[in-house]
Amino acid sequence: MIPPAERELLIVDKVLEHKRVFLTAWEIQFLNSIRVSCMKYDDLTAPQKQIVCGIGKRLGLMD
Repeated sequence: MIPPAERELLIVDKVLEHKRVFLTAWEIQFLNSIRVSCMKYDDLTAPQKQIVCGIGKRLGLMD
């Protein structure tokens, strides 16, 4: 089971690899910047976490 602390970063990878066609240009750019700059969960700010969770929920990757 994946710890909740790492789930958002895994969602970023899954979305960019498998669900890219469902993203807007802004979302792709945002998620790519997170993928490059955030090496661990604690690197994400609260607003970044909310956006990632929102995208994950919209695409059916999160509860």
